[in-house]
Amino acid sequence: MRSALLVLAIIGFSFPTLARANEGGELIAPIPTPWMDEAPSISEDIVPKKISLADLERLDERFVPENKDVPKSTLEKLYSDRIIDELQQYGYDLFTQSKSGNNSAPIPAGIVQENYILSAGDQLNIVLRGQLNTRSNYEIDNKGFLILDDFSPIPAAGRSLSDVTKDLENESKNHHNTQIFVSLSGIRQIGVLVVGHVHQPGRQNLTAFHSILDALNEAGGITKEGSLRNIKLVRKGQSQFIDLYQLLMASGGNNADQLLQDGDRIIVPPIGATMAVAGSVKRPAIYEIRPQEKISLHQALGLGGGALTPGQNRYMKLEYTTEGEETVEEIGAPDNRIFGDGSILMVAQSEQIRSSEVTLSGNTRQPGSHDLKKSKTLSGLISDKKVFGKNIYPLIGVIERQDKDQLTKKLIDFSPYQVLHKKHDDQLK
Repeated sequence: MRSALLVLAIIGFSFPTLARANEGGELIAPIPTPWMDEAPSISEDIVPKKISLADLERLDERFVPENKDVPKSTLEKLYSDRIIDELQQYGYDLFTQSKSGNNSAPIPAGIVQENYILSAGDQLNIVLRGQLNTRSNYEIDNKGFLILDDFSPIPAAGRSLSDVTKDLENESKNHHNTQIFVSLSGIRQIGVLVVGHVHQPGRQNLTAFHSILDALNEAGGITKEGSLRNIKLVRKGQSQFIDLYQLLMASGGNNADQLLQDGDRIIVPPIGATMAVAGSVKRPAIYEIRPQEKISLHQALGLGGGALTPGQNRYMKLEYTTEGEETVEEIGAPDNRIFGDGSILMVAQSEQIRSSEVTLSGNTRQPGSHDLKKSKTLSGLISDKKVFGKNIYPLIGVIERQDKDQLTKKLIDFSPYQVLHKKHDDQLK
């Protein structure tokens, strides 16, 4: 049972008045205080003036204009109308929409690995030092050969950068006292077609270093009418499906970061079945689930990041019947697969009850919670005069105790002075 020790004290505060009304009922500004802008000096006459709503908002540093630039999707309006919470569709902020209109994505930064497979269109920067002193860029031709002056043609397409570098080093031995240095200076361009529910569908000019996620981002990202879990990649006549939730939730097995190939097609279909997780969860949002899929309470909580706090939380399912009537059902079995398309999981946080503590407040230098195991009595809690504040009234203190049988509060008076001098004591609960 929670109990609290309250040492009573009366403390006075005064607050500046924000505004007052004149005889005509109009708001006029108060006498300026140091925190107001352009406060007149004491010698100046203070002339009341009318203030606007903007003036009051300026005085409140916490005022933040509402962002009205992001419209709600149809799904967000639908789910938000059913519950109090304002919900957003999960995952769509992953993409940064391009406003430049330039479809040529930059080459990703980083060192090119030696196992990079070369192809026609790649460019190599080759430096010769010694008997030959040159530095030039050479492009692998359409037949897959790398052709240098004074060197034999070297097959490069389909081979790794390290293998081609070794061939060039062997060729350089035919030239006395010549060293060769090779680096990749230009990446071949590839064309990828991105269609479906994206902001800028069409062919995207990328490089062999870009991934499927880069192509989607270059297309402006997926619209909220598009699916994040059923994206189709068509490559050389074969199809595979990509689930971005595996990337967003770090659940492993994600293939959205695989490198692109020339001629790839990425198709974003319409969004599938959805459900919402709201209330006292770490990530309230609208989530896409598999078509015809039913998930359990545990799985739904996993989508929402789990409950905010452990304990006796209440879990309720909101769902429409075939007659269009919405029902509310409290969930008892966490493993039953009952959440489907259109369902809402509402989590109501349970009240947190503290135990084994006593709270000290009022005119004291040690306010807050104290361990009841170490302060089982008043004398254990008030063991030194350093506990008292400088304005302490030593004759009256009050124990506020919850009576669980009567469901009321009981007030027990005591003298802090007598407790300090071991003339009075009381057991704390």
